[in-house]
Parts: sequence; structure tokens; C-alpha cells
Amino acid sequence: TAEKEATYKILMVYVTEIHAVIQGISVDYTMSGIERQICELISVQLSRYLNDWFYGLVSFEVDTYFTTVAVGNESFTQEFNSDYTSTYFIMANDIPEISGMIENYESIITTFCMNDYSRQLHRESGSAHIKYAAINMEEIFSGLPINSISIESILDLEDPNLQYITSVYIHELTHTIELSVYVYDFHEALGYGNKNGISHLEIERQYLLNQLLIDGQQVGIPYSFWVGELEHRGVE
Repeated sequence: TAEKEATYKILMVYVTEIHAVIQGISVDYTMSGIERQICELISVQLSRYLNDWFYGLVSFEVDTYFTTVAVGNESFTQEFNSDYTSTYFIMANDIPEISGMIENYESIITTFCMNDYSRQLHRESGSAHIKYAAINMEEIFSGLPINSISIESILDLEDPNLQYITSVYIHELTHTIELSVYVYDFHEALGYGNKNGISHLEIERQYLLNQLLIDGQQVGIPYSFWVGELEHRGVE
């Protein structure tokens, strides 16, 4: 139904190596081969879901970039949780290696893992601001039944764990959009969906298309964003 098609460009940044000391804890991480395969598949799944959901209204281009330079302390951002504990994230705009790329994208999601099994440095899986989001893959894995399944099974497109991981990415992506259009119903929408047995992916789909009903009211990203804001922002 769109009079003019729009393209929304997403950059997926995957941090392959970290050497840092945070709160006295040494973080030395190198991405494994299987982790890289999972990351590549996440990019494919993100594009698949978004382009299926939006039909011809918006085309999503998802580019993937694996860092080639080790990330250090200077790239970490500290955020505080509601219980006054700290969480550390790596946002794309704090990674010098990709500073020349970020202006070409509407949303940028950075993935990292610290292998901090003490869990002192992280309590949440994701964080998002306008345009930028970050996801701690280690935190996502901690919530999956990795001990009872082969991690390689996540590479199966029908694996429910892969679907869950993809929903986490779409969740943070949606935050980068809703914050820019001053829509703040997303957490309420998630709670509503869970209570009614709606899958996470279905909640994301309805919210992005402004089709999620809460108390008889449609909530989500306004239609005007997709048909007007992208053109206004210079997205072609």
C-alpha cells in the first residue's frame, strides 16, 4: 500500500576479540568458529523475518561486520540496573574501527561476549538507545539449555533457541526505532503479549507494524514513520 518504497539499513557489528580489565576483572575473549556461524545466521534470520513481515512497504538491508582489531576498555559503556548493580556494554559508536561506517545506517546492533562466568560485569542481555543497541551473547546463552543440547543445533533454522535469540535482536532493534519517534509502549506490550501466550516474535511483528492491541488501542511504531520519516532522514 505504500506510495513509495523505503529502505531501512541495519548494520550488525560482531566483536571478535576483547582484551580489557573491568573492575579488576580481566576480560580476554576470542570469538570461536561456531559463535561466528551463529552470528552470521542471526543476520540472515533478522533480514528474513523483517522482510517477510513488511511485504513491500519497507525493504530491510542487513549488513554484517566482524571486527578485526581487539576491543579494549575504551569501548565499554557502564550502565546501572534498577538494583544499582552495573552492566557493561559495547556500543558501535565507541568502536574506533567502524567510526567511518556508522553514518550510513539507521540502526546498528553490536554483539559481544566476555566469557565472564562470574557474571559480575553483566546482568542484562541487551541495551538500546536511539540508533545504537548492544547485545551480550554470553548472557543470552546463559538462559538457554546449552548443557542439554548441542550448541551446533542452534544453526538449525527451526531450532527454538535460534528463534528466541532472533527475537532478542528484534527487540533491541525496535528500541532503537521507538526511542527516535517517542513511542514508549514497548515494555508494556511485551508484558501484555506474554500474559496472552503470544510468542516473542509475534509481539515484535505486531508492534513494528503498529498492530498490537492493548485495551482496544493499537500500539507500536506509527505507520507515518515508515512512509514519511525514512524519506525525511534521507534513507533511499
